[in-house]
Amino acid sequence: MSPLNSSPETKPPKSTFDIRIASFFVLLISLAAYFLFPQSPSPSTKMSGSSGATPPVSADAFIQGFKFRRSVYTINNTSPVPDSRIEEILQQVVVDAPSAYNSQTGRFVLLLGEKSKTFWEKVTETIKPGILEAKGEDVWKFFDKRLGIFRGAYGSILFFEDDAAIKEAQEKHKDSAHLFPEWSDHSTGMAQVILWSALELEGFGASLQHFNGFKPVQDMAIKEYGMPGTAALKAQLVFGAKTAPHPDRKPKLPINETVKIFK
Repeated sequence: MSPLNSSPETKPPKSTFDIRIASFFVLLISLAAYFLFPQSPSPSTKMSGSSGATPPVSADAFIQGFKFRRSVYTINNTSPVPDSRIEEILQQVVVDAPSAYNSQTGRFVLLLGEKSKTFWEKVTETIKPGILEAKGEDVWKFFDKRLGIFRGAYGSILFFEDDAAIKEAQEKHKDSAHLFPEWSDHSTGMAQVILWSALELEGFGASLQHFNGFKPVQDMAIKEYGMPGTAALKAQLVFGAKTAPHPDRKPKLPINETVKIFK
């Protein structure tokens, strides 16, 4: 039936021009609403790491935080915060500390109270015979005095890197495979300094140790804490409540000897 013979109830279709005009006005109204009434991002959006996220602290505050970090040996076996707070800090750092291609090759063990003391007692038992035989009584006395501080600490964090996870990352990123062992060291180093700084900001004294240099300690730690045979112990962060004032900052080289700027 032609439009001329259409019944009164049947309306002719709108022209393409009319539809375009209507669409144009809808777009204008939408743009006006967007700019005049912007929506605030939700808290989850702010913390998601998107390009529009709001920084939670200033760069100055962040730098002041890790500038406070020291090697502190005047500690005891008490804690200024609940265990749940230590666990929370560790978990947050493990989740957010960077790793190459998000490979997440680090593995971590938190020891608190008697569990930390037991670990350092086992380290003492493990290395004593070899040091006495190779270096003598005087050297052992030095080691035992330092180990006594660790046995008397409140807690320890053991940092491992898993070679199986490194190999998995190498398989996924073959062009960069040769760099992953080095990147693994970078990742654990970043996690170590973040945790070290965070715990001292909570009121602990802490120091980073490397008794993993003794192969028997490596073997003992892997077996004792159920780590896979592909794991390697990289460092131990020892902490406890401070029993003396916070140490002063050590002297640093002149900045013009360590930094070059070109512009």
